This record gives sequence, structure tokens and C-alpha cells, in this order.
Amino acid sequence: MAKHGFLWLAALVTTARSFPSFRHHVPNGLRVPCPSGATGCDLGDASLGEPDSVCRGLGHATCAGASMPLNVFGEALKANEYRWTEQLCMADSDGDGLTNGEELGDPCCAWKEGDGAAPYMMTWTPSHPGMASDRPASYSKPSCDETTQPGFRSPGMARFNEGEEQRHVDFRVKDYQVPEVRTEYADFVFNFDDEEHDIYHIVYGIALVDQPKLLHHFVVTGCYEKVAPEMSGQRMPRPESCVMPVGGFAGWAPGAILWDMPIYAGVPVGKGVGIVAFHVQVHYTDGDVYPGTISKDGIRIYYTPTLRNQTVDSVSTIGIGTHPRMLVPPSKDRYFLTRTCTVVDPCQSADCQGKVWSRPIVSVFYHAHLLGVAMYQSLTRGNTTWDLGSQSRWHYDDQAMFPLMSRNLTVQAGDVIQSTCIFDSQGRTEATPMGLNTWDEMCFTQVNIARPSADPIVGFGCGGPMWEGDLQVTEDAFHVATLHPIDQAENAWQATSYGQATRFLPKNQRDCQQMACRERGEWDDDCCGLKTETSCADGLTKIETNDICWQGFGFTAHYTCCAHAENSSENSFAAGAENGFRGGSWMLLLSVFGLLH
Repeated sequence: MAKHGFLWLAALVTTARSFPSFRHHVPNGLRVPCPSGATGCDLGDASLGEPDSVCRGLGHATCAGASMPLNVFGEALKANEYRWTEQLCMADSDGDGLTNGEELGDPCCAWKEGDGAAPYMMTWTPSHPGMASDRPASYSKPSCDETTQPGFRSPGMARFNEGEEQRHVDFRVKDYQVPEVRTEYADFVFNFDDEEHDIYHIVYGIALVDQPKLLHHFVVTGCYEKVAPEMSGQRMPRPESCVMPVGGFAGWAPGAILWDMPIYAGVPVGKGVGIVAFHVQVHYTDGDVYPGTISKDGIRIYYTPTLRNQTVDSVSTIGIGTHPRMLVPPSKDRYFLTRTCTVVDPCQSADCQGKVWSRPIVSVFYHAHLLGVAMYQSLTRGNTTWDLGSQSRWHYDDQAMFPLMSRNLTVQAGDVIQSTCIFDSQGRTEATPMGLNTWDEMCFTQVNIARPSADPIVGFGCGGPMWEGDLQVTEDAFHVATLHPIDQAENAWQATSYGQATRFLPKNQRDCQQMACRERGEWDDDCCGLKTETSCADGLTKIETNDICWQGFGFTAHYTCCAHAENSSENSFAAGAENGFRGGSWMLLLSVFGLLH
């Protein structure tokens, strides 16, 4: 108990929290003001449309959430499998004379999860559907016309379309005894034996959780060769053939769905695209706390031979899985890691050049470990800035995908994306490194975009540095780059176009655009599209650096950049396999979808 006292304490705290993503399951779930006399009220984030004082735990005994038992609305939501159904909408859970839909701004029960807000909903101030004392002083139900209809109808996520042939396959680990260590990464391969058709489309997937106390996450890649049948589901070193991206969000963590895509998009697999097996890397934790545990965890893949016309690519704007110099200091309530990056133009072919490259944004995803408490992301084009699914409250056990289709947003070449992870380390007495262990930290911010399945341009690159700092309680994290600019930061790093930190940037180099070749947005065929400098401005010297280029499956390359000579070799960092990327699989997984573990 002494060895793992912190583990048990964290587990108790974790199970006591509410799940922030549940607020997205009901209309206006982010905009319910804290009722008079309620406890657990929290300051709202005006930049995200929240009221000054917000009730985050709608289904709990207090507005802070995490308080049991559930209130009457929480029990009703649970009974409806945490979905906004017509039955839940029409019910009056708290008995105050108004239906749940009337209290939350959906009086005609027209909204479903993922839909845009109706004009009426946007102007309505919601009341608490689980507190009878909180209701409008007067109420008149509006007409059920266009003003109460959602402004955008979600096509739906992670399900089959009507008329599609539905298939699924289960892959389970074969009685694997988890080693008695705190953190263990294990690789398994499963043959995909359905060869009736050359190509199938993955629709979505779920985790088959056998050991919830030990299972941390999955990461999935494709293999162009099968393994011997007797090895399918057995632990083995990752075969060299298992390097194929399996598009979209090819991973699972608590709260997530594998390949959580809209119903018009699929991920191609099968012998026709060279994916005949699946490699699953499993992160187990706390094997030393539960010795002798046998794992039969796995995944279920839902797929169809009815091919869809679009697919989804995932891009990490920040992708920090491990870094020897990145630390979260102890006793901080809002320590941040942020990045400003500019989307580079991927158009190189003759039929693409001269056109404005643009992709619709489907969703965003965030990942951190136990210290992660908030995630922010925005996109700026010219003088206009849009929020990209920022979460003012984020929870490790609730790593859901956040759909953005209702906002009709696109990403274009030249857009500026600001991405931020916020950590609360008040319970730690020592600095926490960015690393693989469960009690280390990570920071991933991901943008998922749709493209035509036949389009050869996959994803996008984004150039720009990242830095750390300390937000005050009253500061708006949405504006972190303005409140805490990079030139004031003690720690800053050059970054790859897929969000990996590389060279440490001394303060006297941060205003030098030539320092990071990739930030210029000049792509060619050399060094993963990084432009090699041929001449330098006054006061700068041309140097050769070791760095990682992330293109395709990743490789190490040399390139020349301009820098201050006195710091040209200082604090260099080559983020390769020798620095903890587990035999090269880290480079692969970053290129696949960014969730490096």
C-alpha cells in the first residue's frame, strides 16, 4: 500500500469526478447557469459561450459533479443510456411543470446529439432540469416551426447507414498474463481473414474491455502481411509489415470510440489496399498492483463491403508522448503547453496547384494523463477566430471525440491553429515528465478532417513552435498566446509539422523565422518537404542539424537552417528511437494518427 498509495488516492479521485463530455449529450448542456443556492458552481468560460457561473454536473447532487447519488435528471439520463431521446425530452424529471426539453431549450424535442442549435435554443437561457426550484418565472411554449428546428442536422457518427451490409469481427488477446510492473506496452497481431471482397470500409470500432483496472489504451495499425495463424492474438514483437496507417482515429482510451467517423466516411482495409492484418499495441498499467492478472482484452471492428465516398484523416497539432526536457512543475493549478502553427499548403501536383486547399473539420480529440484538466484549440483565418471544440473541463477517464460538423468549419492553407493542454499538478511534490509511464504526462491535440477517398493528399502539415507557462486562475486560456507570448516563455521548442517538439529554442532565437525551416511553409521533395536554406540574414549562420522529418512513416534527416552561431549546437534534441520511442513504433504511430504511446 505504501508503494502505491498515490495510485489508490488518484483512483478514488478519478472515480469521484463527473464526465465533462456528458454535457454534450443534451441540448444546451454547456450553458446551464448555476441555480440560486446551488453548491459546486464554477466560473464559466465566456470565450466558449458559457454563463458567468456554470453548472457542470447537471446529473449530480451538486453543480460540481462527482457527487452521489445522481439527481432525478441524472437518473433519467442514465436510464436512457446517456442519450437525448424523445422520452427524456418530454419527461418532467424534477416535477416543476416544465419538460426537460422546455428547460433546456428544445421544447419540440427536435434536437439530437451532434445537431446545431436552433435559433430559439441559442437565445433561450436554460434552467436546471434536475432542480424543481430552478425554473423561469413565466413560460410560454413557442410554436414548433423553423425557429425550434436545429440549424444543422448531424449525419450521425459511428454507425451503419440504412441499406449497408453490416459485418463485424472480434479480436481478443489470448490469455496474456500481464507482467507485474507499473507500465507495460505489449504488441499483438490479428489476421483479417475476410477475403470475400478485395476492399472493405471500417465503420467504427469498440474496445472489448476484460481488465478495466489495467487497460490504459489501444493503438491500431495495419499489416501488409499476415502472421502464422497460431500467433494471431499472441504477444510478439511488432512485425516490420505492420506499418500501415489505418486512417481516422485508430486508437482507444477510456471514453473513446475507435474510428469515430460520420456515417458518410469509412477507412479502407483488405487485400485490395494491402491491409490483411491488424497490429494492436496495448498499454497495460498497474500490473504490480494486480499480480497474476490474465488479459483477454481486445477490439471489435464493424465494417462493410458497401464502400463510402469519403474517409477521415487525423492530424496532431501537438503530439507530445515523451520528451526528456519537458516537465510539469509541482504545485501548479494551470500549467500550460501551447503551440501556434500555420497550416502549410500540401498542393504539389499540377492539377492541385493554384487551387485553395481546404478540408471540412469533422471533430477534435484530446489526450493527456492524470494531470490534464482542460484543452483548448482555435483556428484563425484573417481577422476571424473560431473555437475548435475547446474543453474548459477535461478528464482522463472521459476521452471522447468532440464533433464539430454542426459548425461548418474548414481548415485551409495559411490558417493559424492555436492548441493548448492545461495541467493541474497541485497534488504532486516533484516535477512530472512527459513520458510513457501512466504517472508521466502527455499532450495531444488532434484535428480530424474529411476528404474524398480517392484524393491522394492525406492530412496536412502545420509549422510553428511550442512553449510552456503558468496561467493564472482568472486568465482565459483561449487567449494564452496573447497573455503569455513565446518571447516571455522560459521554455520553448521548435516543432515538426505533426506536433513533435525537437530543438530547444533559446530566447534570442525565437524571433528568427529562419530557425525552423518548416515554419516558412515551403514544401518540396527534400527532407520531408522542409526547405533547405541557401543563404542567411545578417547575424545568422548556416548550420546543419539533426532532426526528425515526419512524412509517411517518418525518418531521420539532416537539413540546414539559419541560427545564431553561439547557440547553433546548444540543447539539440533528435526525437528518434534511441530516445524512448520503443523501437521505432513511436515514429510510425505519430504518422498514423498522433496518439503516441
